[in-house]
Amino acid sequence: MAKRKAAVRLQPSAPELQAAREFLEARWSEWLAERGRQAGGGLAGACVFASAFARLVFGGDVRANWHHTWIEHPHGTRIDLTGAAGVREQAAERLKLAGEIGPQALSPFFQGADPDPWADQPAFRVTRDFQDTWASVQPRARAWAREFRASRADAMPA
Repeated sequence: MAKRKAAVRLQPSAPELQAAREFLEARWSEWLAERGRQAGGGLAGACVFASAFARLVFGGDVRANWHHTWIEHPHGTRIDLTGAAGVREQAAERLKLAGEIGPQALSPFFQGADPDPWADQPAFRVTRDFQDTWASVQPRARAWAREFRASRADAMPA
């Protein structure tokens, strides 16, 4: 059985991160449109897709909490293509829902109205909810990463 060649990773330089963010915004809008959802501009709600995509393109380790997901690059760079867009709005919506239907609307990982989007919760990353969500975005993230790498072939290391 032949081994698959590992994909070459891009360095997370400012120009490459900006190109990845712009690429992802376009794909995220398409993904929302496919589902009949209105794209509000930006990447609010896209953090799991963005992190899966960034990990494939740049490498690094997944970090997450109930509110947000991002990548920590081996060189110490936080890669967050969404910029934590929508985190506080999501928390406010969840608190409103909890007021309407009760505390069962809140996860034990919920940080409240003013969450720290980059407070890593390793216990959250091993929950079935997160694992299922992470697995569900992988096919699309792989396709987007292949397309992005092809579009950036001139920036790929030799």
